[in-house]
Amino acid sequence: MWQSYLNDHVNKHALLDDDRVNALVESIPILLKSELGPSLSHYSGLFKNAVLQSKLDEQLTKTPDIKGMSEPNGIRIKLEKLCTTRIIAKKYFSNR
Repeated sequence: MWQSYLNDHVNKHALLDDDRVNALVESIPILLKSELGPSLSHYSGLFKNAVLQSKLDEQLTKTPDIKGMSEPNGIRIKLEKLCTTRIIAKKYFSNR
């Protein structure tokens, strides 16, 4: 969607209407976690849309920088009942 809208904007000089901006804003959290995440800042700059840029900046502050983490920072949870892998594996791997 980002690439399609960007192509329309750059090559066909199509303006971003409110529906397109809202659709782009809604996709930001998911895309930040994907392989397109690093490109979103560049894409939003090409759109030259203040609302889109501010929403992206807002989400970037909420998204942790995974590369900057050197140690796990989660908590351990206690499993009440251990799962056995043999039962699960039988379902998916019939040759074992």
